[in-house]
Amino acid sequence: MDKAKEALPQTTPVFNKYAIALRKSGDVKKCIKQYKKCLNACPDHPVYMFNLARAQVDAGENKAAQKLLNRILEARPNFKEAQDLLKQTS
Repeated sequence: MDKAKEALPQTTPVFNKYAIALRKSGDVKKCIKQYKKCLNACPDHPVYMFNLARAQVDAGENKAAQKLLNRILEARPNFKEAQDLLKQTS
């Protein structure tokens, strides 16, 4: 079990790419699940948080997206895409 947990951060790029493909195909619910897998392994990864927030906006989950975007901007105040998406959700 410990080996599986250690390998998880290394697999997040695969989950991320799969989630991107799901979002592009319109399967936002599955996409969100994949991004959550990424964040379980790398909880403070700003790109994974942003990608999840974007999918949440697509799903109409603006409150959840705003929470993530604010978290991103606390750590990286100059993250332009996160700033822009947050404005869209207000």
